[in-house]
Amino acid sequence: MKSSRIRTFLSLVWLIFTLSLITWWFIFAIRNLNSEEVTESARHYKMLFYEGSTLLVSVMLGGIVLIFLSYRDDLRHQKVKVFFTNFSHEIKTSITRIRLQSDILIEADSIKNNKILQRLLIDISKLDLQLENSLLLSHFDEATFLNEDINFSEMIKSVQLEFDDLKIQSDQKAILSADSRALKSVLRNIFENSRRHGKASEVKISIENTDSDLLKIIIQDNGQGSARPINKIGTEILSASQNQGSGIGLYLSKQLIAKMQGQIFFHDQVGKGFQTTLRLKGRLL
Repeated sequence: MKSSRIRTFLSLVWLIFTLSLITWWFIFAIRNLNSEEVTESARHYKMLFYEGSTLLVSVMLGGIVLIFLSYRDDLRHQKVKVFFTNFSHEIKTSITRIRLQSDILIEADSIKNNKILQRLLIDISKLDLQLENSLLLSHFDEATFLNEDINFSEMIKSVQLEFDDLKIQSDQKAILSADSRALKSVLRNIFENSRRHGKASEVKISIENTDSDLLKIIIQDNGQGSARPINKIGTEILSASQNQGSGIGLYLSKQLIAKMQGQIFFHDQVGKGFQTTLRLKGRLL
């Protein structure tokens, strides 16, 4: 949305500048010809007049068309964005209702260990995370990131509820200065990557002090690592395949951490799983 408006504004500035420059050249050339006492002055005058007029009209029409197309693209982008936001909100509400109903069902003793229902909960969690990622990406440039004091241990506990099949160990306590929604999205994407692509069953989290005011948070899983080149993870959205994801979750995580003035690094340790290192403002308790 912002880039579309900038494009329209720059098109308008280009049109005004170009027309002003050509108009000045046109007037200057005609005045010089009028002051010349040469026999071919009238012929030169006509040539400059018609060619200059044609150039002025062509540039003006081209600029108007460019501004109109840019403005129309801006309106279309706005309509698509509103539609996508409303549609995503309705879908997310439906997913939340299904998830709550599934949670209630799985508490019943008769179907508590039902593998099909457990698998359904995992799929619902994946769908909810994918939708959340799409919403964050579509509003990323306009999003406002808060600086909140977050109890990291409590956040891990809340996120862990979505990953019953993943054992998450985090013994150290810390307070982080970050945006709670953004940080929760980062953790969900990291854990989902470990579970879905790394086939991990366990994640260990450790926190260390650094020389700066940033805490070093190491998230290590026991999975099979990444099938993607480590230098491409988090840097771009890749083409998805049957066995490999698009990397949108880790890409978004890197963008969110950067917005929170932190850092994130990925390490593929052969035979030892996948490791993610976060550096965020905070303090140990």
